[in-house]
Amino acid sequence: MPEHRAGLSAASRRLVLAGIALLIGMIATVSIAMVDTRNHALEAARTETERLAKAIAEQTAVAFRATDIVIAAFRDEIESKTYATPEAQAAGIVTKEFQKELDRQATLLPQADAFTVVDASGHLSNYSRRWPPPHLNLSDRDYFRYFRDHDDRGIFLSKPVTNRGNGLWTAFLARRIDGPSGQFFGIMLGAMDLSYFRNFYREVAQHENLAITLVDRQGRVLASYPYDLPPGQRPKNLTAAWDRALAKPHPSVMTGPGLLDGSARIISVHPLADYPVVVNVSVSASGALAGWRQQAALTALAAVFAMLCMILLFRAIILQLRRLERSEADLARNSNTLSTTLDHISQGIVMIDGQGRVAVCNRQALAMLDLPPGLMASNPSAETVFAYQVAAGEFPDAEEEHRYRGSLYADKPVTYERQRPNGRILEVQCVPLPDGGVVRTYSDVTERRQSEERIRYLAHHDPLTQLANRTLFTARLEEEIARANQGAHRLALLYIDLDRFKYVNDSHGHGAGDALLVKLAERLTLTVGFGPTIARTGGDEFAIILPLDGPQHDASHLARDIVTAVRQPLEIDGNAFRASISIGIAHYPDHAKSASDLLRNADIALYEAKNEGTGLVRAFDAGMEARQQALFRREQDLRSAFELKQFEVVYQPILSTVSGCVAGAEALLRWHHPIHGLVPPADFITLAEKLGLIEPLGFWVLETACKEAAQWSLEIGVAVNLSPVQVNSETLARQVQQILERTGLPPHRLTLEVTEGLLLEPNPTVLSTMHALRALGIRFSLDDFGTGHSGLGYLRRFPFDAIKIDKLFIQDMVEHADAAAIVNALLAVSVELGLEVVAEGVETAAQLEMLRSRQCQYVQGFFLSPPLPAAEMRLFVLEPRPFPSCPDPVLAAEPPAIRL
Repeated sequence: MPEHRAGLSAASRRLVLAGIALLIGMIATVSIAMVDTRNHALEAARTETERLAKAIAEQTAVAFRATDIVIAAFRDEIESKTYATPEAQAAGIVTKEFQKELDRQATLLPQADAFTVVDASGHLSNYSRRWPPPHLNLSDRDYFRYFRDHDDRGIFLSKPVTNRGNGLWTAFLARRIDGPSGQFFGIMLGAMDLSYFRNFYREVAQHENLAITLVDRQGRVLASYPYDLPPGQRPKNLTAAWDRALAKPHPSVMTGPGLLDGSARIISVHPLADYPVVVNVSVSASGALAGWRQQAALTALAAVFAMLCMILLFRAIILQLRRLERSEADLARNSNTLSTTLDHISQGIVMIDGQGRVAVCNRQALAMLDLPPGLMASNPSAETVFAYQVAAGEFPDAEEEHRYRGSLYADKPVTYERQRPNGRILEVQCVPLPDGGVVRTYSDVTERRQSEERIRYLAHHDPLTQLANRTLFTARLEEEIARANQGAHRLALLYIDLDRFKYVNDSHGHGAGDALLVKLAERLTLTVGFGPTIARTGGDEFAIILPLDGPQHDASHLARDIVTAVRQPLEIDGNAFRASISIGIAHYPDHAKSASDLLRNADIALYEAKNEGTGLVRAFDAGMEARQQALFRREQDLRSAFELKQFEVVYQPILSTVSGCVAGAEALLRWHHPIHGLVPPADFITLAEKLGLIEPLGFWVLETACKEAAQWSLEIGVAVNLSPVQVNSETLARQVQQILERTGLPPHRLTLEVTEGLLLEPNPTVLSTMHALRALGIRFSLDDFGTGHSGLGYLRRFPFDAIKIDKLFIQDMVEHADAAAIVNALLAVSVELGLEVVAEGVETAAQLEMLRSRQCQYVQGFFLSPPLPAAEMRLFVLEPRPFPSCPDPVLAAEPPAIRL
């Protein structure tokens, strides 16, 4: 119906009211008719549902009654025979003929799955499905307990169970079997296959709205269709109204929620007269009203069409009146819309008319400029507002006042920014009007400018340490080089790397690593000051650009101060950390002619410092570059050596001091360089670790040595050195196990040698790996014991089987009493701890005799045998020979195997 507008004449208003009344009457008439039709449809559905439920209940009762008749007949037949005891009765019916009769009756009834006779103790006496009957005890079933405890001649329906005989859902009809004196002799059972009822209901239900459910008096489901309700359980939507209907002895009809989806349904509840079950037949209320909805839709469509015709008629009558009123309404609406729009936009708007007065000032402008509403409500002049702002301190200098006045009287658009005393930044746009006025738009850009400033800062600074990043560092370095060229002065570049930073991340987590980098940045800033540029150029790499403008600026002196400052303890998360750094220094223009050359040479100096140790400072010189180039060539040669098969494993025999026979051998790696010849391991092992080649190379050595040792005829072992990188791998134990399986070497013949440096820091990965290898039967030896950071604590904390005394003590023990004392002490400790001892580096007969006199168990060295190729080692194993210093040794019949 068209909207009634104020201003119509009395006749027009009466016409509108009459039309509205006519439309209401039409709607009411159609609604009453539709409601009455709907009630008739629901009543018809209730009648049909009740009729169908009665028919289904009668057929269901026939199935129950047929089964019950057979049960009662068998019960009466059993009771007709006189048995003195339940045992005698049970023996009398456990016959093949009785079983055949049970089976015949079960075959005749499709709803009966089986007939069973249960004795007084709960055991099957006879069973229609099998002869002889299975050994089953049903004394735990509800029907057995009931008849055992109650003298009841009536029928009992069990709750649905999974049949122990065939696994199907079954409900049992049971009757009590009494003895001659009325005592309990057992039960006669009829197992009803619940799928029979579901199949029967499927044939009856011809349309999707119909649902049939068979439940017992407790509301437990026996069979249902099309619902797939679990037998033996009460449906979740079984309401109190359902329970009341189930308890009634006569049929009832109600409207309620469906058992599965809770939708409204018309439900007929029909109990079986002689059995404790109820048939529920329901139809969807929505389905029952399908025809009514179609009829109602047609009726509503006709009514809508009629109402539309009436509305068009009334619209034609009053159209002219509405046109007369439209102009005034539009003017009022536009005024309200403009006012609402101005107050709800995010910008402040001030319009000054041609006479210099403030004609418009929205709420945002009042808030942004802190203008009092009372002042602006009086439409003051622009000069009055300006005087108020000057008195409030809005324009701190004459330049700001001049820019404001200029924007008031500009003849073209002007845009500028100004910062208010409260810190907010406003962007002001001034657009002149044709009548001489101006529109001033204020936008608060404070957050935008702060974000832009933050973005500019992050583009040139490291977010973790707040130092300059590589981008800003590179630009500053170019600027300093240009300044140095103009002023003919020098500058230094310090390249800094944190030692063993990977260990901090691996053992304490990346959070501790980040905290360490922040602390290091603070130490650098405190030591260097804020003049030179300090930058974080990589993960744990820093750089300092140091202009050498005066004699007080000395790069080497500053570098040593930085190293000393960083060595002081750093507190991170309540723990004290001791860090060290290495520094490389390059000078401009002494060592380079460009920024890239200066960076490269400082990096070369840093590499030289780290190659020599930790906490060192090295300045670039020409020799470093030559060494770096040689190192690069060595790296390339080492990368290709493995593929070109330039490596060889040799074996240095380990001899028993008791027999002089071979007790084992140490596998040693050799690199045969095509130009430089034999390269010592000390010259390439560290390089291999740096290049990431040590793991594949180490596993190749291990597999080659195990394969060779497996061919030795005697039960002697082989010792293989492990790199710390290998031991820190979580996959080491699995890879070693696979190598032993491939080569066939027994685990007890393999000894893995590790150095003390691996044990300096507590590392859970190292300890768990060593224990996993020990669990395989592999043995461990502590190499070079007696040097470096040796401590007896290692021998208690780690699963070692042997120690190797470093050759430095062996070679000095003959001429130096202190070295001999250390060897004596180590031998004594090994005896107390049950460890085997190998003295390495035996070079003279005197050293050998001294070790034998002190009962050192095993020795190796060039005096006894140099490292041998694999073929020569096999002959050495097979041909025992006397010690060089012993012309007639007493050799054991079979050389003892070393247990390293």
